[in-house]
Amino acid sequence: MAILTSAVLLVASCSAPTQPADTPATGVSATSSPTLGLSQDQQFQQMLARLGFDASPNVAPYVQTARSVCDALPSALLADQLKVPAMTSMIYAQGVNRHGFDNHPAAANFVRAAVTIYCSALTYLLPTAAGQASPLPADSQFTYAMHLMAVPVTTDRDQDWLRSHARTYCDFFRNHGDVPPQQWFDQLVQFVSDDAPASPIAAIRALEDITTADTFMRAAVVFFCPDLIALVPTP
Repeated sequence: MAILTSAVLLVASCSAPTQPADTPATGVSATSSPTLGLSQDQQFQQMLARLGFDASPNVAPYVQTARSVCDALPSALLADQLKVPAMTSMIYAQGVNRHGFDNHPAAANFVRAAVTIYCSALTYLLPTAAGQASPLPADSQFTYAMHLMAVPVTTDRDQDWLRSHARTYCDFFRNHGDVPPQQWFDQLVQFVSDDAPASPIAAIRALEDITTADTFMRAAVVFFCPDLIALVPTP
C-alpha cells in the first residue's frame, strides 16, 4: 500500500533514509512504551496500532512515509509552529480514502507517531496532545499543503488564484453527470495539468506536473468540497 510517499519525498527532495529496519530506536517518547527489545519499526507499528491504524501485514509503506515526514519537516520553509499542522494537512489530503487516514485527527496522530519514533529530536514541533490540535482554516490548510508540494505560493495573489482554481474544480467534480467519479477525477487532473502552462501565475503553471495536479485536486476536494471525499479514488 503506497501512502503519500511520493508527495512527501518530493517535499524532502531526497529519498527516505536507508536506516535498517532493525535499528534500535533512541530518544523515543514515553508514549511509545513498552519498547524494550523492539526495533524502531516494531515500535512504530505498535504505536500505530494504539492510534487505530492497522499497518499489518505490510508496515513498510507506513514506515517509508513516516521517515519521509521526518526528512521533510526540518526543510519545510514555514515557521516552526506551522510545520506539523501543514504536514498534517498534506498527509490528510494525500491519504484521503486510505484506511486510517479518514480524517484530520487520524492524520495528526500519524504525524505524531512518525516524529515520536523516527525523529524524536523534533518533538518540540508537536502539539501538546495527539489529535487534539484544532485544524487550521480550510484556506490555510490548502495553502500549506501546496507549500509542501513545492508549489510556488509566494504572494497573496498566488494564494487567491490557487484557492479560486481549487473551488472551480470542486464545482466541476460535483457535476460529473453520468461519468463514473473515479474516471471524472482522473480527467479533471489531466485538465488541470493541460491548462497550467498557459497561466500567467507561476503557482498555477506548477500544476503542469501530473503528480502535482493530482495533489492539487485531492487537496481541493478535502478542503473545499469535503462532501465529495467519498468519490475521490484511492491514491
